[in-house]
Amino acid sequence: MARLPSDLDEYHMAGGIARRPVELVPCKTVDLEVPAHAEIVVEGYVPTDVLELEGPFGEFPGYMAKTEMTAFMNVTAIICRDGAIVQGFVSQFPPSENSVVSGVARESIVLKLLRVDEGMDNVLRVAAHESSGSGFGLLVIQVREPRPGQVARMFDVIPQRVRGKMTIVVDNDIDPYDADAVNWALSDDVLA
Repeated sequence: MARLPSDLDEYHMAGGIARRPVELVPCKTVDLEVPAHAEIVVEGYVPTDVLELEGPFGEFPGYMAKTEMTAFMNVTAIICRDGAIVQGFVSQFPPSENSVVSGVARESIVLKLLRVDEGMDNVLRVAAHESSGSGFGLLVIQVREPRPGQVARMFDVIPQRVRGKMTIVVDNDIDPYDADAVNWALSDDVLA
């Protein structure tokens, strides 16, 4: 569910969360390794020279997405444990499991991007508002005493790593999770 940086190995992340390495085994029909204790493994390959028409599907904003050409997978094997449990998250109109998990992941990615990668130690919190699709629509960043040019830098780097429609930066006296406080800050015409 989490959108991890492309250079971060998912098995290392999963092992870190579990506090032990993820045991891997080779696949039956493709040259990859998968978790040894997986409930279900779908093996196959994705052709790189052809696309297929897909959709339309219902999406998290509550509307149908467009039909589009996209990659597909040719399945070569399906391996299941006895009594396998299928776990999935339905991407639907918030609130939903997907919007909660996506929001937590998006907040963490942006916070790390700003604090660690960009050295902005005065960034306090990042709020991915669930009602807007957990950050696909609205991110609110709380900053203590923004430095000259810092907000402009945020607006440069965030779209490169995180897809979204609006990013709002507020001072540390505004709770970034409180939509009323954020709207008040946006509409207040008093200059500090």
